Amino acid sequence: MISESTITQLSRAKEGPSMVGAIDMGSKNFKFVFGQKVNGRVTTELIRKEQLEIGKEVTENHGMIGRRKFRQIEDTLSQFVSYCRDRGAQTVLAIATSAIRNARNHQQVIDLAGEIGIAIEVAEGEREGEVGYLAATGGVPNKLVSDSGSKGRGKK
Repeated sequence: MISESTITQLSRAKEGPSMVGAIDMGSKNFKFVFGQKVNGRVTTELIRKEQLEIGKEVTENHGMIGRRKFRQIEDTLSQFVSYCRDRGAQTVLAIATSAIRNARNHQQVIDLAGEIGIAIEVAEGEREGEVGYLAATGGVPNKLVSDSGSKGRGKK
């Protein structure tokens, strides 16, 4: 598992042009973002969003992520790492949220990501909220952000 301080150090690395891939491994969707930092200015592009339904998998599978879902996770992450490497990114980071955090076999996801070349942080609730705030506001203080999460959407 990658620590917050490691992510902070990576973001402060050399001021030359740098490219990074980032993955938000949410309960319903994985979101893939590619970013560049040139002369201190960061630009990002949402590459794709893949509906993996990890939260549903964990709920329906007695707290576990099954083999079929692991293969789907592996294929999806591998494709994104290839995309990033083809575009010159040296770093691919990921943040996993509640579904993976709560899975009894979440260490297997962390190990899988590491084998593929992804530094993964499994965020606790407060950290998850902090990252969501930073993503929504770009770090500007005193803004109101609301995210109902995947459990707040869908069937009623």
